[in-house]
Amino acid sequence: MARPKSDNNADLPQNVSARERTTKSGSVTYYYYRDPITRKSKSLGTDRAAAIMAAQRLNAKKDLAVRAMRAGATIQSGIPVIQSGNIDEVGLYSKTTIVSAARSVGKMSGIYFLVDAGQIVYVGQSTDIIMRISSHLREGVKTFTSFSVIEASAEELDDLEARYIAKFEPVYNVKRPMFA
Repeated sequence: MARPKSDNNADLPQNVSARERTTKSGSVTYYYYRDPITRKSKSLGTDRAAAIMAAQRLNAKKDLAVRAMRAGATIQSGIPVIQSGNIDEVGLYSKTTIVSAARSVGKMSGIYFLVDAGQIVYVGQSTDIIMRISSHLREGVKTFTSFSVIEASAEELDDLEARYIAKFEPVYNVKRPMFA
């Protein structure tokens, strides 16, 4: 069980801590996020509000991954998500379960949908969807908690993307492409 937070830090989200550091210009508070699975710490900087928002996003991603693992998800559009299998005494899937669900690491072309709070917030296209979604996560500009994919050939991408953007009008798709 985690020890209780001090009164000054009671409003910090789960997995966040604050540490005072003395510098040449005075005392500065740094905020850290501790991954509940790997137990590694990540600096969130000195801005309290930004640290809280970043921690909430990180916690949401961890919660989503844990819920998907526990509840069982389905394999969608060739992206393997383990649905069921042998789970050990600490709640982890067996090597056999993981290996049998693995997909070859090849490029997948298609349309992807970034989803947040039950809404499609962005529609994009890529000839390497996994790498593109990874770059969205690294950039951290678009807030999303899940994604969905429709496989399509490179020739279909422009038209399909434009049609889906026109249909859903996602908030992050500022430019609305025209379709034939």
